[in-house]
Amino acid sequence: MVFMDSLDDLFQAYRTAQSLEAKRAAADAIVFEAHPELWIFVRPRLDSHHDAEDLLQETFMGIFKSLPLYRGHTRSEAFGFCYRIARNRLVDYYRRKARSLVEFGGDDAFMEFIEAWLATEPSDAPRIQDLRDALDILAASKPDCLRYFGMRFALDMGYKEIGNELGIADDAARQRVERCLALAKTIILKGKSYGR
Repeated sequence: MVFMDSLDDLFQAYRTAQSLEAKRAAADAIVFEAHPELWIFVRPRLDSHHDAEDLLQETFMGIFKSLPLYRGHTRSEAFGFCYRIARNRLVDYYRRKARSLVEFGGDDAFMEFIEAWLATEPSDAPRIQDLRDALDILAASKPDCLRYFGMRFALDMGYKEIGNELGIADDAARQRVERCLALAKTIILKGKSYGR
């Protein structure tokens, strides 16, 4: 086991290791150091222990693959690097999950996806609450808007892809998304004007 002062030092040890044994020892130390904090970040955002373990494994593979790009010099920069990779893996997970929801339908399941996706966003409680309130109102008044938002913003689908999915022209898909955005903005502004 390699003992160092910080995760940044372990990254440097991994990158400069001359032997397979030294690289393996540094890798083990990185996992030992980073796993507890990444687990605390990932586990509450996933439905199962098994999914969280799988996602952490993908995260560590991403960390080791991306280490040549790491340019930090402190423990906090090293953990920031790890968190960004974990967050990207979470987003990928939810995109895969949402794609299956888009394919198989189900508004309740789609709303669960939106909630889970929001959980991966950086913490900005008032903004997230405004968005949740707007989505609840949209779900009651214009349920299709949730699907358009999910496809456009959570899945990063282009208007052409959305049009193909819905069987409409890409310009019509863009117009629908823009109308839903305008409606969501109105809902949020009305809520704020009532002192929420």
